[in-house]
Amino acid sequence: MRSDSPVTVVYAGRRPIEPAATDGVVLLDDWGVLPRQLAEVLEGAGQLVILDPLSFPFESLPSRYWDIPMVVELPADLNPGRLTALLGSIAFSRLGFHDVLINAGDRFGELARQYHLPQAMRLDIDGSPGPATLAELIDQAVLHQMTLAQMRGRSARRRDSWGLRTRAGKAEFNVEAGAVTDELGRIRGTLPAGTPGRAFVLGCGFGEWLMVARRAGLDVAGFDLDHVAVARSRFNYPDLPVCHIALPPATPDLIEAADVALIAGVLGSLDGDARLGALTWAWSTLRPGGCLMVLEDCVGERGAAHWLPVADLNAAVVAVTANHAVLENARALRLEGESFHRVGLVTYAKLGAAERL
Repeated sequence: MRSDSPVTVVYAGRRPIEPAATDGVVLLDDWGVLPRQLAEVLEGAGQLVILDPLSFPFESLPSRYWDIPMVVELPADLNPGRLTALLGSIAFSRLGFHDVLINAGDRFGELARQYHLPQAMRLDIDGSPGPATLAELIDQAVLHQMTLAQMRGRSARRRDSWGLRTRAGKAEFNVEAGAVTDELGRIRGTLPAGTPGRAFVLGCGFGEWLMVARRAGLDVAGFDLDHVAVARSRFNYPDLPVCHIALPPATPDLIEAADVALIAGVLGSLDGDARLGALTWAWSTLRPGGCLMVLEDCVGERGAAHWLPVADLNAAVVAVTANHAVLENARALRLEGESFHRVGLVTYAKLGAAERL
């Protein structure tokens, strides 16, 4: 079972590092990652610092331990190609917004391009961690990610939990991101061969859903109602188009321009008219046959804001689509630490003929 006071687990591998003078730190050498020993330690871990990634057993790490926020220091003497060959498919493709890469330096640009990594996970420090700097490294890694506590563009519950660099927050995001990834993969499989597909993300926030859609193999553009969210997404993904929008309508160049429109954690925080405006905007950007995906808290406390019952969502979709929407798929998600399914992922397909010829 996990400890009530999560510990920081530091894997030093074969590096000669003395135990840090910090409470709640467990130091492991290369003998400490045998399956049974590692499992016992990671059950109570709130953070995992990996100082020797080349000898860490990423490939055999059970899925539940990927929910632990990770700090990974990259070896200084390896170029991006070598790092990709050694760690690409087993590490970089699973790291993201709750994790930190230390001392990637100039190599980060190439790694970010290949694995769609956000700029916010990059942290360069002077020197290599030793006995005197290990505690400082841990503190810096946590502080580096604390800006996520201010993320905008989703429900209050997810903003609070994801924003803190915690195991529970990462676990919740991984559940939702896994469901969205599966659905995007299904939709992409229906597109003509050789067509990557285009996804619009409304509520791009800090850029986490841009990352998910890109990793699913789609061409992506982000949109948000909040200027701060737009700025943060642009920082994390400077090569992607990210725009502020006012609702409605969509500009002519966006009408029927996307195969997928994803609205993630936005509708429950909007009032009735704004909600209809957001749905109208997203629906107008879809080509016939395209899909509208909505990820939202569908169960909440009576009288509380930031949640949207499925019946209300369906009624709003019917109202803005002139009965040209078909409920194509629906999935209920149970998040970390909850005994019931709170979040819904609902997909609607767009019927009809193209309005623009």
